[in-house]
Amino acid sequence: MRDFEKLKRYKLIVDALMYPKFGAKGCTTKELVKVISHLIDPQNLKADDTKSRAVLRDIDDLKNFGFYIQTKSGLNFIDKSEDAEKKFFSLQNICFHGNLLENEDSAKYIQTERNALIENKYFSDILNACQSKNIIYFAYQSFWEDEKKNYELEPYLIKAFRNRWYLVGKDIKTKQIRSFSLDRFHDFKLKKKDNTFKMETPFDAEDFYKDCFGISKPYEKNKKPEDIELIFEKTQGKYVKNLPLHNSQEIVNESDGEVHIKLHVYITYEFVQEILHFGETVKVLSPQSLVETMKKVSEQMLDYYANNKEVERSHLY
Repeated sequence: MRDFEKLKRYKLIVDALMYPKFGAKGCTTKELVKVISHLIDPQNLKADDTKSRAVLRDIDDLKNFGFYIQTKSGLNFIDKSEDAEKKFFSLQNICFHGNLLENEDSAKYIQTERNALIENKYFSDILNACQSKNIIYFAYQSFWEDEKKNYELEPYLIKAFRNRWYLVGKDIKTKQIRSFSLDRFHDFKLKKKDNTFKMETPFDAEDFYKDCFGISKPYEKNKKPEDIELIFEKTQGKYVKNLPLHNSQEIVNESDGEVHIKLHVYITYEFVQEILHFGETVKVLSPQSLVETMKKVSEQMLDYYANNKEVERSHLY
C-alpha cells in the first residue's frame, strides 16, 4: 500500500509539473506542496517544512526515474518532450491499475479491458469529474467533421474498447447519452468546481450497454436491438466460439464445414464493420435488412476494383 501511495504522489507531482495549473512556466515548491496535499487530503492544505522536504525527495526520485525536472527562478517544471510524455503515461498506467485494485470507488466509473493503456493527459481529471459529478466542458474533433464542436457534459463512465478510451455521459444540450473518444478531446476544463449535477438513479453501464457491440448505442428511441444469425466457415468459427462477438452469442448449429451462431444486438456502424472484417469467412442469414446492407457494401467494394472508382464513406448504415 505504501509503495502505491508513493507512486500516486509521484504521478501527482509529474502531472502538476508537466501540465501546471498555475501557468505555463511551472510552479514553486510551496505551490506544489499545496496541490499534492489538497489532492491527497482535501482537509489539510498546510505546506509545512516536513511536506516540503518530502516533495523535494520525491522530485529527486523522479529525476532518478529519468524525468528532466528543472528549476529556474524558483519555479519547477518539466519540458514536455516526447520522451517525458512517454514516461508520464507509463507512470500514469502503473498508478491507474494500482488505483483500480486499491479503490473500489474508481472502479465504479471505469470499464477497462485487458492491456488497455492510458495515453491521455486529461484522463485523471475526467475520472475525478465522474467521481465528484462535476459538469465538464471540452472541444471535440470528430473524424466525420472538419470543425471542432464545443460540448457541455455530465460525465458518467470511462470505457475502454479495443485499446481506445471513451467518455460516456449526457450531453447537456441534447439530453442524449453519448460517447466521446478521449484522444479527440481539446481544451478540456471544469468551469466551476461547484458546478455539479445530480442523478435520480445511478448510471447503470451494464444495462445501458447490454445490447450493444462496442461503444455505440443508437440515439433514436424507436431503434431496437435485433436477432442476428451468422454462419462462419469452420476455421473462423473456432475463433468466434473462443472469443464471442457479444455476451448474447449462442451456437445454433455446428457441422464439419461451418458454425452457425445467433446474437441479439443493435445494428450499428461498429457492428457492420466487425462483420466486414471477417471478409469471405462469414455470411449473414438474418435479419434481411442486414443482408441487404452487406450486399450493397459488397457491390460498392467490387465497383472500386472493377471500375477503378475512388473510395468514399458509405452512408448505408
